Amino acid sequence: MTLKYDIVEYTRGRGLEVNLNPDTGKLYAHFIGVDDDQLSLFAGGVFDFVFSQNLAKRQSVQAWRVVKQGGYLVVSAAHDEITASEPPGGFDVVRHQSYNHGAQRLVVFKKRSDKQVNVRPEPWPEKSCCIVRYGGIGDMIQTSSILPGLKAQGYHITLNTDPSGHRIIKHDPNIDHFILQDKNQVPNEELGPYWKALSRRYSKFINLCESVEATFLALPGRMPHLWPHDVRHARLNVNYMEHIHALAGVDLPPQDRFYPTPKEAAWASKQYRRITRFSDKLTKWDKKRGGNGTPTGGTVILWTLSGSSTHKTWPHLDQLLARLLVTYPDVFVVLVGDGLCKLLEIGWENEPRIIERSGVWSVRETLAFAEIADLVIGPETGVIASVAMRPVPKIIFMSHASVENLTKYWTNTISLEPEDCDCYPCHQLHYGKEYCPRDEETGVAVCQAKISVDATEAAIQTAMLYNDTKPKKERAV
Repeated sequence: MTLKYDIVEYTRGRGLEVNLNPDTGKLYAHFIGVDDDQLSLFAGGVFDFVFSQNLAKRQSVQAWRVVKQGGYLVVSAAHDEITASEPPGGFDVVRHQSYNHGAQRLVVFKKRSDKQVNVRPEPWPEKSCCIVRYGGIGDMIQTSSILPGLKAQGYHITLNTDPSGHRIIKHDPNIDHFILQDKNQVPNEELGPYWKALSRRYSKFINLCESVEATFLALPGRMPHLWPHDVRHARLNVNYMEHIHALAGVDLPPQDRFYPTPKEAAWASKQYRRITRFSDKLTKWDKKRGGNGTPTGGTVILWTLSGSSTHKTWPHLDQLLARLLVTYPDVFVVLVGDGLCKLLEIGWENEPRIIERSGVWSVRETLAFAEIADLVIGPETGVIASVAMRPVPKIIFMSHASVENLTKYWTNTISLEPEDCDCYPCHQLHYGKEYCPRDEETGVAVCQAKISVDATEAAIQTAMLYNDTKPKKERAV
């Protein structure tokens, strides 16, 4: 019976399991086990869910009372007893499923704010597809690439992901339904049975877990991580998107992108105008000093400072920023990253053309701004990947992946590879410094130190020339 795995999306957060099975105990570790006579001890509306395999009418009233608005009462009972579990008040039946040849049923009630009752769940589409992918920004951006193709094939699309992934991809118009699960909600050793149970509901099932990591980026502790470099490169130098599209049965080219909300897009444009407004002041200042005062409108570079791994920090930032400020009087650089990246911003606090936003802008705000920036620069991060197929110019510092792996299909992209670096590309995931050689002078990964300031400055000059051929602010509207 797949009951345990069919209730995952309805039993997230904090909740109760009423009347535990004495033989099996709690179904999941995060459930709080109680007897039915203990329900009255809890305040009303405090739990995300209540689950029971044996809930009588008397108990359902108390169980319903402690469920939050929008929360779930999840009941499994014998076929002829399930109606006794129907709660009082307004609800939607969001799941109704039979087990054991019809002898047992699962019903999931979602609590409404009004008194309306809807006992008929939405009919499940005949042509349905479920995609499984957990992870962060880059993982979700890569996943978005196959969605338009699947939608064009006529599929109703469900994405099974975690809250961090959902935050990035939740406004993708190609996704019809989400199944969310919290971190470690389903133990790792049970993911196989869980995915098998989940796949039975869909006509197409695509599991993208380890489609890149562990497959083309060797994990520490597994044998490919210790293969000789030339062997690893020969076996793992495969384009990620080609593999993901093959798994999904969707033709190339990639169509990955981030979808900001209208509010986020308007916010990004407002930030852009605020930054470039300072360019008008520079123009007036130049005129007063005898210059021609030609307005340029300013150029805004979004620079993502660091990624999630130890090899995703470029060490020559300060030197390059100093050159930019001298060479391009109308350039503004927005520095972004997490809270730790604020350390990399130290020293630029009093320079008005360097805008420090690490730990200030949210992830979604940063991604929305990347859509309209004049140039995006950074290591292999989800921020720069989010505009991979967008027209904005990009400069990426390559590290553990090759151009073939990552940027083969990217548009308007300059991929800066390290010079004279024997370990590049390593095709390895790094969670520390043990297998990632360090540069003695800077302390960062050798592959990043070996990307020179001169090469980066030349790439920026090339990107500036590209921008000069385009209508200057057509994206900031």
